[in-house]
Amino acid sequence: MTLRVLIVDDNQALCTVFSLFLTRNGLDCRTATDGEEALRLAASFHPDIVLLDIGMRGLDGYEVAQRLRKAEGPRPWLVAMTGQADAERARTAGFHRMLAKPFRLQELDAVVQAYAGRNEKEAHG
Repeated sequence: MTLRVLIVDDNQALCTVFSLFLTRNGLDCRTATDGEEALRLAASFHPDIVLLDIGMRGLDGYEVAQRLRKAEGPRPWLVAMTGQADAERARTAGFHRMLAKPFRLQELDAVVQAYAGRNEKEAHG
């Protein structure tokens, strides 16, 4: 099964780079540049992983994470992408992991692999 990843960042260039990288690694990716768009996409795309910028205008990443956690259906694995994260607040909002900006693509890949490994253990354990 191909992992579905929703990338949410108000920087379109970053969304594009992350999406190209993950798509080349065999993942199915969609991008959103604001919180409202992210919530609409998540409702129809049903991502396994959401890479979510914290510091967006409008609905910030914390609010989007809380709404995703309350939505019906499977809950995605939430990864905060931020330069000024409050780790405790991120955990409270429901984030599973954090990536501190700027980060390398290898760090992004490691987070995706951690999710895949976690699910592999659950399937066999």
